[in-house]
Amino acid sequence: MGNALKLQHPLVDFLLKEWLLVASAASFLSMSVFIGHFPVYSPKEYQVLLILFLLLVAIKGLQNSGLLLQISKRIETGKAIPL
Repeated sequence: MGNALKLQHPLVDFLLKEWLLVASAASFLSMSVFIGHFPVYSPKEYQVLLILFLLLVAIKGLQNSGLLLQISKRIETGKAIPL
């Protein structure tokens, strides 16, 4: 049974792993079809979207490095309450 999971197509693996991205893209496309055109954003809105994207990338980088886990363990044990 374990071999059956390894034989999945890489696209299926990506869709299952990144389901939120796929759902967001599908929602964006369906809304664009519903209103008849792609949304038009102002430069300020692009700036906000870029800042949010960079924030999420930075948080994911900290999470992958293990720094957030170390900080949370210190807070949980009471060693970093001032932090």
